[in-house]
Amino acid sequence: MENYISVFSGSEVEVIKIRLLLDQNEIKYIERNDVQSGVTAGFGTIDKAVHILVDKDDYYSALKLVNERSHD
Repeated sequence: MENYISVFSGSEVEVIKIRLLLDQNEIKYIERNDVQSGVTAGFGTIDKAVHILVDKDDYYSALKLVNERSHD
């Protein structure tokens, strides 16, 4: 995962939109869900618990898409 950079952190609901946006633009990503990990381990987390990471080569393209989405 060292080639991946976080492009978005938010709730599970917010991440659904980001995943769709990245899929539509054929940008591969990794989703790290701290909520699910916490439930499995027996503890919880608060705020921005789901992270979307993209390859370094796609970072600026993905960031632009995420920023444009936030202005809608």
